[in-house]
Amino acid sequence: DSAAESVVRRKYRIARKLRNFDDCRAEDALKALIKEDACEDLGEGEVFCVQWGADTSLQEVQSKKDLKKLSPKTPQKELLKVLEKYGSFPHKNDFASRKVMEFLLAQSASDSQLYIPLLVEYFTNFREILPVIQKYPEETATGIRNCLLSSSPAVVSNGISLARKLGRTDLFPLIYDIAFEHKGKLDYSRRTEIESIQAESINFFRTSETDAVQIYRDILFGDIPKAKESVISGLKSLNSPELLALLRDFSDSLANDRKVEDSLLAKRTRQKMKTMEDAQK
Repeated sequence: DSAAESVVRRKYRIARKLRNFDDCRAEDALKALIKEDACEDLGEGEVFCVQWGADTSLQEVQSKKDLKKLSPKTPQKELLKVLEKYGSFPHKNDFASRKVMEFLLAQSASDSQLYIPLLVEYFTNFREILPVIQKYPEETATGIRNCLLSSSPAVVSNGISLARKLGRTDLFPLIYDIAFEHKGKLDYSRRTEIESIQAESINFFRTSETDAVQIYRDILFGDIPKAKESVISGLKSLNSPELLALLRDFSDSLANDRKVEDSLLAKRTRQKMKTMEDAQK
């Protein structure tokens, strides 16, 4: 038993030592260690595996040359290549990605127009960036816009989430365009992903409905039934005369359409109007 334990620990130690080298042999040795299924049970549900140490070390070895370029003295074109390689979502090398984030945080004050949008775009859902990016609202908005204009649904979703966290209602029109008007780079034929982004957008619009009156109008008079249902059922600003006027217009348009005059949506709209009228008496 003790022999097995020492083998695991010895191999783990070797794996961690190999991170100090950056040649092909170290990389090959680490790849071989990653394939080993050598683990040790420490008791109480704790397990210790060679693979973990080897995996972390391999990330360090593979990124070592690139990470040496993380310096303001590196020519910008070269620097941007490294930042993009390890910053772009999803992060494939956690060790290098964290080093890139630390570099961007450290450099943000020296050139906020360059570094803040990258920090926002690459590390959108990392809490560590919030205290820094809040000092630079314009540059942060640029970074969020870059997220929203991504072809990746996950990156767009991260952008909406950060905009909501920061209360950036000024980005409502762009978020609406991306989610509902097909003006982004997403594959709009992938309905499940698009519906998820639409739902997330509406949840954000709900946080400041007085800023979303025109957007609600566009959704209600648009052609996405699920989104209309969501807007009507979730309306929270019962005391808003603008929203009540919108519901009256929408209700009238439903009443004039024989196909939907008795629909569940029409009934819900009338119910919501009645609730709002009572609240505004």
